Amino acid sequence: MYFKSGVFIVSLCLGSSTVFAKVVTGNLVAGGGMDDMALSIKDSRGHITQAYCLNKCGKWFDVDSNDFSILKREYKNKKVVVDVESRLNRGAIAGPSDDEVFLFIRKINFVH
Repeated sequence: MYFKSGVFIVSLCLGSSTVFAKVVTGNLVAGGGMDDMALSIKDSRGHITQAYCLNKCGKWFDVDSNDFSILKREYKNKKVVVDVESRLNRGAIAGPSDDEVFLFIRKINFVH
């Protein structure tokens, strides 16, 4: 029984593509992209975290004359709490290989 449980736990760990998850609290300072939207969040220490939205962001972007999306002005400097995870791309982002690791937004909430 012990061996079967151990194998199950090891297989869970090896099968997971999540490297780490964390919560970031800060202000939106930038965002946008060409094919895949991302946000930049600046925390109270001045550290900037960039993470891809993958349908977690609303219609928060405008498109410029070069078809590049940028964060709308009304969202800049808004305070947010963002749950992010670092994981393998696995085809989520156009361009990079499937085995590259990126930050992805799991959940985002505005703080009033």
